[in-house]
Parts: sequence; C-alpha cells; structure tokens
Amino acid sequence: MPSVQEGGRPWSVYFRDGHTETWWAADARLGGYGPDSPCRLIVATTDPAALPEKATWYLATNLLAQGTLRAIRSWLTPAITLNRWWRAWTDKDPLSEPQALTDAVTT
Repeated sequence: MPSVQEGGRPWSVYFRDGHTETWWAADARLGGYGPDSPCRLIVATTDPAALPEKATWYLATNLLAQGTLRAIRSWLTPAITLNRWWRAWTDKDPLSEPQALTDAVTT
C-alpha cells in the first residue's frame, strides 16, 4: 500500500439527490513514485487514513506539483461519476467494459 503524504487537499463532490461527499487528493510514495521523483503518484480517496479499495483512485503523472491537483480532479471526476452511477443501480461489481473505461480514465 502506498504511503500517503500529509496535507492532502479536500474537495466536495455534489450529487443529484442533494448529498455531498468530501474526497481528498494527496501525493503518495510507492516504489520509484513520489512527490520528488520524475513520476508522481497521486491518490484520491474518501478516507485518506484507510484508503478503502472501492473509494480510492491512483494516478501516476509527470505533471509538476503546482496546479496538478486541479488537473487531476478533472480527470478523476468522470471515473468517479461512472463508478457511482454503476453502484447506484446494482450491488454487483462493474462489468468488464465499464470497468475498462474507468481504468482508462484513471490511469
């Protein structure tokens, strides 16, 4: 499991039914990835302490730290929306096609 750096940035996700959730994005270290290496690892999650499997997204990027979290948020929002739409309609895991689309958006 990656080591998540302190100081993650929160953002609010608003849903049509009126509820909101707070998500966090932070730099992480894993293998050769880290905030000070050429390829950074960004983690977006609902729980930065536990990093739950179904509510955590990982993104490797070569973007610089300044302004990166805003760009990453715009990449993650469609994947998060697709995953939540799927979970709203069924308790089953996503089919391979929607999951492949989610993976393509988040990697």
